[in-house]
Amino acid sequence: DRPVVITLREAKHWPQRNSRFGNWLRFAGYLRSCVHDVVFVRDTAQADTPLNSELICPEAARDLAIRMALYQRAYCNLFTSNGPCTLGFFSEIPYLMFVPSDEDSEIIPYRPSWMARHNGFCAPEQLPWAGPTQRIVWQTDNYHTIMSAWTEMETALVENSAWQRRTN
Repeated sequence: DRPVVITLREAKHWPQRNSRFGNWLRFAGYLRSCVHDVVFVRDTAQADTPLNSELICPEAARDLAIRMALYQRAYCNLFTSNGPCTLGFFSEIPYLMFVPSDEDSEIIPYRPSWMARHNGFCAPEQLPWAGPTQRIVWQTDNYHTIMSAWTEMETALVENSAWQRRTN
């Protein structure tokens, strides 16, 4: 099986950037109702801390090679704005990354002007090399946003899968 992998941000610095647990747990329940397996990768400092009854992969939280192997095996990877999302940016793994974009944000890297100056792009753009199953969602990780992005991504995942079968 190819799980949906959800990587959480749970850092003590800038906690306002952390993943919104309730939304991700609710979304995981939805995925399971659609017969998807779900694996959570917690922040390294929380690697071994249980997350309700969710399946976690502490090894992936501590070991980059294991993390990447899990991401490569995944049906899709979901991130908030965190370091591990760059593994998606610089590979061909399917991903959704949620990052708010607001010029008035107290979190300076969420401001489009900062993003454009330091990264060369900002909302609503995507990375120029991103594939059809790689997408930055320029919004907060609330449940409605996650569900809406997932609906679009599932279509892309199915279409991409069919295309890969025809070309292989």
